[in-house]
Amino acid sequence: MYELVSPVRLGRIGKYFGFFLMALGIILLPPAAFAGLIHETRAAVIFTVVAGSILCAGLILYKLLPETELLSKEAIVLTAIFFPLSAIISAVPVQLITGVPYTDALFECIAGITTTGLSVMPTVGDPVFLFFRSWLQWVGGLGIIIVVLLIFLKPKTSAFILYDTQDSTDVVKPGVIASAWTFGRVYIAITLLAFGLFWAGGMIPFDALCHAFSAVSTGGFSTKSGSIADFSGLLIPGMMCVVMVLGGTDFSIFHEAFRDPKKMFRDVQLRYFALLAIAGMALMVITLLGTIALPDAVPVAVFQVISALTSSGFSTISVAGLPEPSRAVLLFLMGIGGSLGSTSGGLKIFRFILIVQLIRVILMRIFLPKEVVTPLKVGERVMEQDEVYQHVSYIFLYAIVLAVSCFLFLVYGFGMSTSLFEVTSALGGVGLSAGLTSPALPLVLKGVLSVDMLLGRLEIIPFLILLNPATWWKRKPENTRHG
Repeated sequence: MYELVSPVRLGRIGKYFGFFLMALGIILLPPAAFAGLIHETRAAVIFTVVAGSILCAGLILYKLLPETELLSKEAIVLTAIFFPLSAIISAVPVQLITGVPYTDALFECIAGITTTGLSVMPTVGDPVFLFFRSWLQWVGGLGIIIVVLLIFLKPKTSAFILYDTQDSTDVVKPGVIASAWTFGRVYIAITLLAFGLFWAGGMIPFDALCHAFSAVSTGGFSTKSGSIADFSGLLIPGMMCVVMVLGGTDFSIFHEAFRDPKKMFRDVQLRYFALLAIAGMALMVITLLGTIALPDAVPVAVFQVISALTSSGFSTISVAGLPEPSRAVLLFLMGIGGSLGSTSGGLKIFRFILIVQLIRVILMRIFLPKEVVTPLKVGERVMEQDEVYQHVSYIFLYAIVLAVSCFLFLVYGFGMSTSLFEVTSALGGVGLSAGLTSPALPLVLKGVLSVDMLLGRLEIIPFLILLNPATWWKRKPENTRHG
């Protein structure tokens, strides 16, 4: 209990911060290698210099600071620092190789590391930049903290508390290192499958690789300005739907399904996902019929519903040109998001089920004697009271952030529906845009969306702890006078 009210110690977290910097340096090396492979010498040098500088800084911290035990609060603080700082550092090579303003490069990197996919630079065709932002989404989906664990940290160290601060709580097994490796193996397997499918479907290897990175992370960055709409036919969109669903599913299910395939069908989140997807597709088709013929409306509805529900953000049609009811369907699905334990954003299907079951229990209690105990269950899992409080509190905080962000867009003169859509997309880590996100968007609103993307990725609480003064210094007790 003491660690929750005591301030963090900078010396204690410094060594693990060094681990992070070294991991980030390694993450920046593949873009350098890719740039060298396609003979983009300047870009290769830029990425190599930045990566080398970060590696050296991390190594210095690692060597100078002693080994210490990492407390839960300090792990949360580190996590809240890692994601924005990763974007801040990554934006340096992006700005240098593209020549865009640093603020736009930063926005793009935040959209990448948070796997959101909103973009203010849709027309930039530099292959190194396109590769890097897709690679950044892939790393963001895997989780920087997991990268640190797998590369640097030893089993049984207290730093494995870091893993628990990630949004993959249902994946954690008795051994945290085994959980990290399981998550990583599943993630890599889906990536390889996606690359093979896209390449076989007609994409060139470069496009296939970039889209595989973005699809498995449910990120949404594309090498084409029109996203998936720039690929003709239904084969690529169909393959993309498969990969998006895999990325939006609790990864622990895949590991268990190898031993018992029936577990896939017993998973409550998957059942609700199917129900929401089918209902969303039906509503989407109905709302599109006034503007699109039925044979064309069905594939559009299927793709966009899966893209929104998994928070992937790919599109086969201009979302800005959709009818208001169609955008409302997508808005609702973006707010829910995919499964806990997946790379999806949003509130998560698990919490949607929790609220449904909570309402059911409240209604049942009206007709039952007070002494009757009515457990709140999500699938086969009985929810503890503290768990319910945590999830409900997060939903409340999510709604507050959504409302404040939307209000700021209204202040700048944008309409309610488009503002709500854009903010929901950013906070849910989706990346679909109603047309507001562009280079012309006011800098303040770019900042609002950037903050939303970060808050949505880490689910708000870590940033509240980071900004709490008590996290950094201990309040002195007030002097009291005795008469």
